[in-house]
Amino acid sequence: MVSIVTTISRFTLLIWAGIYMLDSFGLMKRNIRPRRENYLYYKQRITILIFMINAGFVLFLNTQDITYLILMVCEFAFFQVLFFIYTKLYRGIERTLVNHMAFLLCVGFVIQSRLSTKTAIRQFIIASVSLVITAFIPLVIRSIDDFSRFELLYGVLGIGLLASVFVLGSTEYGAKLSLNFGVVSIQPTEFVKLLFVLFLASGLYEASQSNNSERIFRIVLIVALIHIGILVLCKDLGSASILFVVLLIMTYYYKRDIRILLVGFLSVSAFLVLSYFVFSHVHSRVLAWLDPMSVIDHQGYQVAQSLFALGTGGWFGSGLFQGMPNKIPVVTKDFVFAAIGEEFGGIFAIILIFIYLACILMMMNTAMQVRDEFPRYIAIGFAVCFGFQVFLSIGGVVKFIPSTGVTMQFISYGGSSLLSTMMMFSIFQGITIRRSREEEAL
Repeated sequence: MVSIVTTISRFTLLIWAGIYMLDSFGLMKRNIRPRRENYLYYKQRITILIFMINAGFVLFLNTQDITYLILMVCEFAFFQVLFFIYTKLYRGIERTLVNHMAFLLCVGFVIQSRLSTKTAIRQFIIASVSLVITAFIPLVIRSIDDFSRFELLYGVLGIGLLASVFVLGSTEYGAKLSLNFGVVSIQPTEFVKLLFVLFLASGLYEASQSNNSERIFRIVLIVALIHIGILVLCKDLGSASILFVVLLIMTYYYKRDIRILLVGFLSVSAFLVLSYFVFSHVHSRVLAWLDPMSVIDHQGYQVAQSLFALGTGGWFGSGLFQGMPNKIPVVTKDFVFAAIGEEFGGIFAIILIFIYLACILMMMNTAMQVRDEFPRYIAIGFAVCFGFQVFLSIGGVVKFIPSTGVTMQFISYGGSSLLSTMMMFSIFQGITIRRSREEEAL
């Protein structure tokens, strides 16, 4: 009986995800009727809850562990609170983005529950605390008339956090990543990404409004490169590459000069070649990327197990608790996409990529509609930061690029990553509210 239900759930979970994805792109159509729009929003929320309940019962049936049912009830309440906060307390938010955040969180809850109930409980607690913290951010953004004037604070705080990691940080997988306070571990880099975007947005906006724009731009560029330089010294090349791409795209938008992209591409290429010879962990990851089977006993084991998992899952997946994702090292964090591909299937993994793509498109669409330059810079920076991290995370798992060790937003286990990403989306919602108020004032 359990095996029959699990087999059927391979397709029902895929159906719910497919319905959600189709509705997501249906909401992107121009001139959609308000009644139809509201219907799709509510339909998406119901689909998320059905998906969660479906997966929760399958997890319970396979383990007979009441913990899964308790988690399911708690998660149901969590999503009700999330929807209430963002749809009832705030006017003018981007409701599609709220639903996307909820869907990705739901997938994260399910796959973490499958991999480890201990990490699943922690992830749920972290998500709940993060929701409480971030619920007030749109209100703060809406209330402050000009938060571009805190440019110095953003820059100093960002460099200070990175310097603390460089001096006091513990080394994991060849790089200094976190600060440990007893049983609590924090990765300040996750929050520096937000500060970095805010700093660049403030600096470039000031430069665009000043008569001394070139001088201000050079100062902004130097401070930005100091951020990236400290990350390189910490050997956290994944985060360094994210900040560099954000700097590159935001600078291109400011200058509107295609040569910036060319110089940036050449600089990245030269740095990657140099990193291969300078950093031993980069050398190991490149070897694992080029031919994981030849070094499967050492450097290539993680990548090889990831590819085995994806291949075993096929298009429709093996079903919850029917695969062996725990054989993949660090599967709850860096390689969670491989676990999803194995037990949910390749089609589900592609749907997940499309949902991430929908988030990026919504961010860029909002960026183009904002009238003020400063929030536009922020929206562009967040979209690039979010999108490039998705690319690095999934690309490393499927062996498209060498593994960089960055997390998959909303889904990977990790408090700093989850909180910072929810903060990013909340700041973005604050920008959306300000845009709605501007439209109403016209």
